[in-house]
Amino acid sequence: MKKGLLLGLALLLLVGIMPAAAQETSFWHTEGYGLVIAQTGDQVALYEITEVSCVPIYEGDLAQMGVTATISDGRLIVIDDGTLHIEAEPLTELPAACANGGPAPTDDPEVNFEIFWHTFNEQYAFFELYGVDWQATYDQYRPQVTNETTPEALFAIFEQMLTPLKDGHISLVSDFDYFSPGSLPAWANNSEETMIQVLLAAFSVISQDYLGEDQAFMDAIITQTENGPQVNQRLFYGSINERVGYINLLGMEGYATGEQSELEAAAALIDEALAALAGKEAIVIDVRFNGGGYDSVALTFASRFADQERLSHTKQARNGDRLTPTRDFYIQPDGPQPFTKPVIVLTSGMTASAAEIFVMAMRTLPNVTVIGEPTSGGHSDILGRKLPNGWQFGLSNEVYTLADGQVYEGVGIPPTLEIPLDAAAYDQHHDTMLDTALQTLTP
Repeated sequence: MKKGLLLGLALLLLVGIMPAAAQETSFWHTEGYGLVIAQTGDQVALYEITEVSCVPIYEGDLAQMGVTATISDGRLIVIDDGTLHIEAEPLTELPAACANGGPAPTDDPEVNFEIFWHTFNEQYAFFELYGVDWQATYDQYRPQVTNETTPEALFAIFEQMLTPLKDGHISLVSDFDYFSPGSLPAWANNSEETMIQVLLAAFSVISQDYLGEDQAFMDAIITQTENGPQVNQRLFYGSINERVGYINLLGMEGYATGEQSELEAAAALIDEALAALAGKEAIVIDVRFNGGGYDSVALTFASRFADQERLSHTKQARNGDRLTPTRDFYIQPDGPQPFTKPVIVLTSGMTASAAEIFVMAMRTLPNVTVIGEPTSGGHSDILGRKLPNGWQFGLSNEVYTLADGQVYEGVGIPPTLEIPLDAAAYDQHHDTMLDTALQTLTP
């Protein structure tokens, strides 16, 4: 999951409070992201567009949404309280394909193929990275699709088209199947069941053999259910010894409560952990099993370890044959008790998405050492799309550049000290990465 954010849907939340004269309709085309907005008063319609299509995805009253939308220099600027920032240019009218509310839903396989291919052709940012000629993909698979192609056959064709794009932020969801071309870490043996077994073994060893907690501590974090493990706590912490504390960040989302937003709840928990570990000489932060969530939560966590304002990364979205202007993201000290003593961050091939944004920020800090495996390598927000047949898909349309000037999409962020995750060691009640971290911290 990337920041829990499908940008098309996020934009819905933003444009609802855009100022406009009563009953006058204004039209906007986003810079990148392939969206058109039509607004009349407090009513808004949102369309996903390509060169060949206009798919309506929302129409209604969004005036009650807690977001910010402003017009500056004739451009619409929409932001949220996190990291979303999209700009749009005015249009004199809707594109012709969007007239009368856009086309009706259809199961026509040829129509859905064209929209699917064109969306990637216009929005996907990493064809060159993965060595994929998307036009050649069209030439190969378009002849296989006719008006007689079944939904199952069309889904299989889309799978074949996407497989060379080994991007975990690509997904395809129908009412009968799911597909993503992303791969699991090597230690998972390409098996989700194995990955979950390793995760459970790791938590058991860490909680009992390193933190000295009993089984009840582990059970409070993860509960076994009929549908598999259920994570109850996204953050837990403890003391390894008198000198070293430990914080495990299991996700960059899932913190919100009925009274607190994601950011408020996440900030309160990290501040609680740091208050409890304030007397430690060093802290190990474990994001090896963190699959992501919100960038804003990741940056909030990182701010608790910053000594001064520092550039974390920059971001640009694909906009035709170029990229949108660069946006800079910084971290700066925040919270009641920032921890600026030595910190070690543990990573693995499962450290993904917004968890990688956390690593981006942390590796800029002089007190931080990153130990483990290269991260997953999926950084872009997920641009969500819907086909006329009701299927949904997501793709990567943004380029993140780290403070060192490098783009690590697809290859993962390299650690300072590379140590593979040794799943077999958990059977011997050892965590080789954590052992290495403790050895590194030994005076």
